[in-house]
Amino acid sequence: NVFILGYEEYAGATALDRGLLGKVRPNGTPDPGYGLYPSQPGLAFVSDPASKVHALAMGRLPDGSRIAVFNTLDAYFTGTDADIIIARIDTSGSVDSTFTAPASYSAPFGANGIAIAAVATPAGGFYIYGFGAGAPKIAKIRPDGALDMSYGNNGLCTLPSITGNGYDYDQSLFLDKAGRLIFKKSGGGLVRILPQGVLDTGFGQYGKVLGPVGATVVDTLGHVYTVMNDTVFRISVAGSLD
Repeated sequence: NVFILGYEEYAGATALDRGLLGKVRPNGTPDPGYGLYPSQPGLAFVSDPASKVHALAMGRLPDGSRIAVFNTLDAYFTGTDADIIIARIDTSGSVDSTFTAPASYSAPFGANGIAIAAVATPAGGFYIYGFGAGAPKIAKIRPDGALDMSYGNNGLCTLPSITGNGYDYDQSLFLDKAGRLIFKKSGGGLVRILPQGVLDTGFGQYGKVLGPVGATVVDTLGHVYTVMNDTVFRISVAGSLD
């Protein structure tokens, strides 16, 4: 089966969005047993309608349920506080009402905090990258939806400055097999964070590889592959051009 995280424009004069999780069977058709509405088979509606919902990441828990992360993006478009929505969806496609994730994780990112990227951990938790009035940060969220206070400084890792001309939304998080987190800013470079939430100074120059990077993937060993000007470059685990 294939699970797809996304959103739909909610019908009505306000033209709001709502998050959804879709399940597609191996034959390419929606799973009719997934979700609450027979008229819309294969769809679990994860959030109430909200302005400009942006799907960030999805993870699988050991029992087969899924955790989904969305951002309402209100801060970016209207200047008001945004919410980071975290929901757990059971194997039938129903939102788990016993999951007690806080309504918003915006506060750690400063005034008008907004989330840009997220990556799921093997255990079903998340790393979320965001920024606001303060410096950009990465927050670690446990599988139960709570901030992992053992990570970094009270659950947060503040990123070092990276210059560049990349778009705000052209930023990504990757997780390698060793549990190291790699942050990419297009036009700026790469940063690697150790599992405990501190800068990996053994990567590149003091934890950073500076320079323009394009579309990027990271393999399980931690090699970084990036495309610039129709050429694929590989960055070694040590942070040098391979």
